[in-house]
Amino acid sequence: MSYHNSITTAYANKDTLYIYIKPKLLETIIKGQMSPYEFVLIDDWYITVSSDRTQTGYGFLNSPLHSALEETNKLRERVGLRTVQLRNKLVDIEKETGMIFYLPDWIKGKIKVDER
Repeated sequence: MSYHNSITTAYANKDTLYIYIKPKLLETIIKGQMSPYEFVLIDDWYITVSSDRTQTGYGFLNSPLHSALEETNKLRERVGLRTVQLRNKLVDIEKETGMIFYLPDWIKGKIKVDER
């Protein structure tokens, strides 16, 4: 599935398709038909574009703010993703041991946390 909601904030806010299919996409995660990471790529993009980068997302498209890290982790937990801190710790362990955990690779290394 490919979803393009990145034209403008105004366009994304008029979109009714994503709002309609989002619950169905969440069901596909529960049924094991879709990876949480595939969903998060779509939802993080939608959150980012529709809020003009002002709303907290999953930490993939935009670095999560330190002040909103708890909210980011709650979003991630709802779809079965590990916390930002745990992902970053796993990156450290990979570097220290040479083990490969096959973490999603659209972000290389740690998820940077914006200290603002």
